[in-house]
Amino acid sequence: MLDFGVSTATLTALFSEFEDAVFITDTDRKFIYVNAAGESMFGYSADEIIGRDPMFLYASKEDYETVGSWREKAGEAAASDRLRMRGKRKNGETFTVDGTSGPMRDENGEIAAFVYVLRDVSWRRNLEREKASAHEQLEVALESLSEGFAYFDADDRLILCNQRYKEIYPKSAPAMVQGAHFRDILRYGLEHGEYNTGGLSDEEWLDARLAAHNDPKPHPVEQELDGGRWLLVNERRTKDGGIAGVRTDITAMKQAEARLKQAELRLRILNDSLPCYIAELARDRTYRTINELGASWLGRTRVELIGRKASDFMSENFLKTVLPYYEAACAGEVQRFTARLDYPDGVTRDVDLCYTPDFDKNGEVEAIFVFATDITHLKTVERVLQGLYRITSSRQLDARQKIEAVLKLGSEVFGLQNGLVAAIEGNVHKIAHSVGGSRNFEPGVTRELSTTYCREVVETGRPVTVEFGGDSDYSLHMNYEDLGRESYIGAPLVVDGETYGTLCFCSDGPRTKPFSDADKEILRLFSDWIAHEIGRERDFRQLQEAQAELQRLATTDDLTGVLNRREFIRRADKELARARHLGRPFAVAVLDVDHFKQINDTLGHAAGDYALKDIARALSGELGSNGLLGRIGGEEFCVALPNCTLQEAEEVAERLRKAVMTCQLPESDVCAALSISIGVAKALESDNCIAGAMSRADTALYQAKRQGRNRVVVAHSDNVETLLKPLPAKNINWGE
Repeated sequence: MLDFGVSTATLTALFSEFEDAVFITDTDRKFIYVNAAGESMFGYSADEIIGRDPMFLYASKEDYETVGSWREKAGEAAASDRLRMRGKRKNGETFTVDGTSGPMRDENGEIAAFVYVLRDVSWRRNLEREKASAHEQLEVALESLSEGFAYFDADDRLILCNQRYKEIYPKSAPAMVQGAHFRDILRYGLEHGEYNTGGLSDEEWLDARLAAHNDPKPHPVEQELDGGRWLLVNERRTKDGGIAGVRTDITAMKQAEARLKQAELRLRILNDSLPCYIAELARDRTYRTINELGASWLGRTRVELIGRKASDFMSENFLKTVLPYYEAACAGEVQRFTARLDYPDGVTRDVDLCYTPDFDKNGEVEAIFVFATDITHLKTVERVLQGLYRITSSRQLDARQKIEAVLKLGSEVFGLQNGLVAAIEGNVHKIAHSVGGSRNFEPGVTRELSTTYCREVVETGRPVTVEFGGDSDYSLHMNYEDLGRESYIGAPLVVDGETYGTLCFCSDGPRTKPFSDADKEILRLFSDWIAHEIGRERDFRQLQEAQAELQRLATTDDLTGVLNRREFIRRADKELARARHLGRPFAVAVLDVDHFKQINDTLGHAAGDYALKDIARALSGELGSNGLLGRIGGEEFCVALPNCTLQEAEEVAERLRKAVMTCQLPESDVCAALSISIGVAKALESDNCIAGAMSRADTALYQAKRQGRNRVVVAHSDNVETLLKPLPAKNINWGE
């Protein structure tokens, strides 16, 4: 039992499990108790401590005396006090001790002992030093970051940020002071134009940004600043309720993304603009990508195809044809082949296919690029050319048999029942050649041109197609009502520069697919070959002699000094081709001297020659360098007018007409005034040469003559038929 009535066993039971050291001294400052924590703290056993003065546990006498002075005061007061001293362990190591102490009184209230509860706080001091060092290192580390960093406390006030953070937000930097609220920093930046609000008001943008800031998402978000700068904002809430945020400048990445997207868009546009099937298939034949044309061949949209297997859409025969090549490509070999395949859109195509393997980083084939070009037209043309060659090179067939053989070949190519060659004279449509066995189209059968589909061919001078007459405006056409022609394709037959008639193929059943541009090209090919045979039939030898004679002619007309017919047509054709290439208009005017026969008959051929020379001079002077002038017949001239619309050509023609009226014949009893009649026409898109436009202008000229001469008549596309109708007879006097 100790002096204050408590046994050592009791103290041991009380303090043995304490983590803090517990020392008890008597009033003479001698130790009378120490717990296990005290022994461990100083490295002494209880036997080495009990009964001794505490001086040996102090690192300095000053601390020892400070505690002693407290003891004296404690004897006068009934309160404890906190202690801070430097202790010394048995091994000589010094350390900081923090604790409390107080007097213990006996049953009479007298101080019988003093108790000290001590704690080794050297770790705390070390921790504080380490914390200060860590803070310094943190600041150094933060300043070395290429990203901006900021930390806001639980009240959303700025605790710290690195210099990079201020550089990223230069306009907001003045507001970034310790203790500044995040909202105030944002508002300052808004007022100084720091952010791109994307069309939102400042308050709307501010509310949205604060909502995202206060509820940070696990994934970073992008933020657009002024001047097209972009940041990646990554914010996290800390355990103490604060928010730590990192800002990474991703402007270069966004610009690269924009360039990549533009490149991808251009690549997609390129893929979709190319006239071929382009796709990427995984080894299991699953579509990864496909262009629009390829998707259309499969009768699907691109979205419907991605992720689906090609075998889901292809027929067994299709797969049987292509799989050996596909498997060879999967083995790493590029495969190039041609095949005729039935595609899911219902079209049979001749295709040039290329399977190109795509290798991964390990050199293994992971996908196959498929390129398919539709060569149906080429193959068809190839078959057509082979057929035409066999026909035209045959010595067993005459011209008629060759034409009918070509018609049979065309019927097979287009899948239509009847093939026809019709000669057109005025409004008369006469069957010259036919195949197909229809009694309505036997050679020699005639009908009005206006009742046939061929009328539009003649009027437009270009191919005309009808896929389903009953489901179009053609259902009201007389040809449909009388003959029930559901499908039709026809083109002009131009022989020696003049429209001879039409070539057409037709059927009483509709087409399953529309006629293509390739079909029209093939039709033109047939038309050219048949026109050639018709020309040969007319008299091929005589034509060659005429051509040889024309080649010997000089380019200038001897009498008038203007271009002769051959050179005029050659140059006019060249100018027409140039106008077509540049997309510019082109017109012609055919001029004829009024009453020229009467001049020759009345005044003699010398006067006629004088008139022609004077008229040519007046025309050349008025025309200048704005067109080509040629003498294409006895008293007939032609003017080619590049870059002239039909209206402009009419104005030029009127000036030419007035210029000729200034010309005078030699003195005679007959009226000496000269005049010309002019027909004007424009070149159509279907005109391959000047002949078509000249023909239409000539028709208009004929009408000008019939209407009384000395006038200009324009051949519009809608008045050619009217121009061809006869006018009431009228007596014309020389003096008119």
